[in-house]
Amino acid sequence: MQDHQFAKPWLPKEVRDNRLIALWLFPADSPLLPISQEEETKAYQLNPRLRKQFQHSRGCVRKALADVLQIPALDIPLKANSNEPPSLPYGWGFISFSHCRDALFIGWSSERIGVDIERSDRSIAAEAIAKRCFTKKDQHLLSSLGKEALRKNVLKQWVIKESSIKWQRGKISKDLIDWQCSNDYLNAYHSSKNHHLRITSLNHQDWQMSVARAYNHITYEPILCIEN
Repeated sequence: MQDHQFAKPWLPKEVRDNRLIALWLFPADSPLLPISQEEETKAYQLNPRLRKQFQHSRGCVRKALADVLQIPALDIPLKANSNEPPSLPYGWGFISFSHCRDALFIGWSSERIGVDIERSDRSIAAEAIAKRCFTKKDQHLLSSLGKEALRKNVLKQWVIKESSIKWQRGKISKDLIDWQCSNDYLNAYHSSKNHHLRITSLNHQDWQMSVARAYNHITYEPILCIEN
């Protein structure tokens, strides 16, 4: 049985039979939603700021998955410890989510997925980041840009590469330098592991987002659901 197939016969047929991608965007100040008792226990081991972020993200993920999988939110066997990539058991698909200062971006798919989000207006040391963290090819493509165009393009590449690292289940400190973007930003490549990913970039209001999935993951372009 392939990874994208589902072992649970009561899951919706359209979920079992297709390679789907579902995306959600939640404001960071949206109400806290129910989470499991185990998650509540883990949340109270964190400092207050991280506790709220942990509770908010797990509740939103459960709500989102309950909508697409059509089962109660607290019945979803989500594993999302504070120091590990989130995961679901075999047969339940793949989950990825990302925080920025004022939003939570969630992606779920029947095949492996990685997502990332940043504020579009985030101030960054663009030239220094490119020189330290990007491949020579990517640096060359950025070298002729003015200050604001450079900031925007470095931020876009960063979001693409971080979503790719999340797809990979890698680490920024180890893998960022090996990820390279195509000229049109529609693909990302890992130079040493030969990963070749398809990228969808999204812009909504103040946010820049990226979705990474395997190049053979054929699907309609994902649609973003905006939660209030």
